Amino acid sequence: MDQQQPTHGLRTLAIVVFTLVLIGGVALAGYWWGIKSVSQPGQTQTAAPKAETKSETKNIATKNEMLSVTAPTPNQAVTTPVRVAGSSNFFEAHTSIRIKDANGNVLAQSFAIAAGWMDKLYPFATNVSYSRPATATGTVEVFEASAKDGNDQNLISIPVKFVEK
Repeated sequence: MDQQQPTHGLRTLAIVVFTLVLIGGVALAGYWWGIKSVSQPGQTQTAAPKAETKSETKNIATKNEMLSVTAPTPNQAVTTPVRVAGSSNFFEAHTSIRIKDANGNVLAQSFAIAAGWMDKLYPFATNVSYSRPATATGTVEVFEASAKDGNDQNLISIPVKFVEK
């Protein structure tokens, strides 16, 4: 009878160890499977070029933590002057605006003053007139000019199509 107790204890220990190893293996396999299913940084994926779709237009960023642009919308047909509107939280409420053609030529530079700053996004809106573009498409850029060095910060670039009235 004394010999059965150590055997019973070894069996229980073996079952516990086996269960822990099994659980650990399942957890490790799940972790490995999750890592393999996520695209790793630095990997490039190639795809054939395709025509722009509505879902791709929706993927154009129109907001970030400090800025939300509601007009113009991505790929909107615009005429001069173009209405630029949204909400921002920039230093002294100054929201910079630049319009470029597809060649990168600056057609207009302007600004809007938001209704406030410092604690949340405040609305802004203005009409910006631009010179005649050399291309049929371009961008409306909305951003904050850095008070330190003038560099663009929190830039949102909205693609547009230029049309004549």
